[in-house]
Amino acid sequence: MEQIRYPSAHRSLLLVGLCLLGAAGAAHPAPSELLLIQGHDLRYCLETAQQLNLRVIARLPSSILVEGGEAAAPTFKQRGLFASSVPVSNGSYLYQVRAERYIDRRTLGTWGRVLVRDGNCAIIARDVQLTPSQRMIDRDTRLVPLDLSPKPYRNSPHLRLRLTQYDPDIAALVSQVDTTRIRQWVSHLQGFRTRFLVSLNRFELVDTIRDRFLALGISDVVLDTFATEYLDSLGSDLQINVVATIPGADDTGIVYVVGGHYDSYSDVPYALAPGADDNGTGLAAVMEVARVLAAYPPRKTVRCIAFAAEEVGDLGSYHYAAQADSVDMNIGFMLCNDVMGNALNSGEIEVYRYPGIEAYGDLLGQCASAYTAVTPRYIEGYYSSDDWYFWQHGYPAGRGKEYPYSGRWHTTSDSLPYISATYCAELTKAGLAMTAIMANYPGAVVGLAARDVGDGHRAFVSWQAAAAANVTGYRLYWGRTSDIYADSVTVSTVGDTIAGLLTDSLYYVAAAAIDDHDRLSPFLSEATVTPRSVPLAPSPVTATPVTGGVRVDWGRNTELDLAGYALYRRTNGGSSDSLAALTDSTFTDQPLSGADRYY
Repeated sequence: MEQIRYPSAHRSLLLVGLCLLGAAGAAHPAPSELLLIQGHDLRYCLETAQQLNLRVIARLPSSILVEGGEAAAPTFKQRGLFASSVPVSNGSYLYQVRAERYIDRRTLGTWGRVLVRDGNCAIIARDVQLTPSQRMIDRDTRLVPLDLSPKPYRNSPHLRLRLTQYDPDIAALVSQVDTTRIRQWVSHLQGFRTRFLVSLNRFELVDTIRDRFLALGISDVVLDTFATEYLDSLGSDLQINVVATIPGADDTGIVYVVGGHYDSYSDVPYALAPGADDNGTGLAAVMEVARVLAAYPPRKTVRCIAFAAEEVGDLGSYHYAAQADSVDMNIGFMLCNDVMGNALNSGEIEVYRYPGIEAYGDLLGQCASAYTAVTPRYIEGYYSSDDWYFWQHGYPAGRGKEYPYSGRWHTTSDSLPYISATYCAELTKAGLAMTAIMANYPGAVVGLAARDVGDGHRAFVSWQAAAAANVTGYRLYWGRTSDIYADSVTVSTVGDTIAGLLTDSLYYVAAAAIDDHDRLSPFLSEATVTPRSVPLAPSPVTATPVTGGVRVDWGRNTELDLAGYALYRRTNGGSSDSLAALTDSTFTDQPLSGADRYY
């Protein structure tokens, strides 16, 4: 990733930054052929697109947008997915509609041709490229150029949340969150009067954030520079993310990102955009997490990032997530902190859950219940803050924010009297607890598989050994209902045979790693198995004509006691003849007569 250590003068910083990077978030003409792929499981959509070697353009709530023509549609249909052509004209510019309210299709149509509507995501097309000012519809609606770069097929594993026990160590960390410091941070940020992305004071603001990270004892603080379409009064297009890394005491191979943006907006952004709630509270939360974890370093790496230019399309996180993806950075989770202090709150934290990775949102909600005074409420994934582009690049991401949403954001009255530092502290505690658990507890078990032993009462469950040196064993769970496990056993190996199962009954099995502090993975991998006394019929079975005969292929069975396969053949109206007993899963039958039909 292109990250520049802070130089002694802003002038040299400007030169270095502008030489290294191109503009983030600019619109480009769309491909002439796009397909919208819909299905009940985004993982399966992505896997199918990968098998067909189609470029993924965007992940949406229940679909993916890929580059490709209608010729690929029948293949998706054969695999149980729905594929529809997106009517894009040559040279069109595509924009994602970002809004904090539901927008009806008729209103969307006044801004451009509506191409896709999926949940609260909408994509429109324009024949002419819009200027940055034209993309600002109103205080809560933006038209953001759709990022047309190919996205990775990276799929987060489908995990389930284990009901975690209250941990006094996590509670002790959470108790360190300081309401007074949060209020002071918000007050200090409001004191800049405006933090609009092209305000000339942005370099002073970057200095402030950088210096605060350093004062916390975090030595690895870098400035991640990038250019945008937006110019300040001196003609500079430079923007800066401030990135502070707390290295893992045991494992630096995986990174947990805690981020929030520092820019602000109002209807007079150059003059006054105090941004106390949006997003002084979110940045204050990031700084508190950094302060606590710097004093109590976690086992795995935590990276705290103050993002630039969120208000005009999440440009700071757009840049960072793309660069992270380009170097295949292993990001375990990205927690977004944005608008967290509405004084007129309901005592709840609104938890956003992206499709396919709901377990992460569940963990945030569980942490809120266990370690804070707020109650979680869950809604589907959110698509207009700094978590969005991490999810686009296949990284698990999520967010917890205030509820209800303050009506003062993006106004000149978004100021300190209308926020509650106490409420913001509670939301901060939930995010800190979640981050501390993920950065200190064992990770999810990988490679879980369950196989029928073949006697109708047993199954063998196996998984990959955990890479972490502090993992001392594993807890194996099983039961007849997903997420509800009646039995469990602790083992020191990477596999075990479970017994006493009911013949021909479906079982769900899961596993969690245990570390040297007896802490278990917060997430469970789950697999299924059905114990049988008689092998299943091989499936699928295919017959392919070859010269003078037929080649028969079938899927291999997984029963552990399988001895082999018996192959039979019959002709029209004839009886079945035994051809062979073999252990392979393919057989060529030759010679055969072309005058007969064979079964």
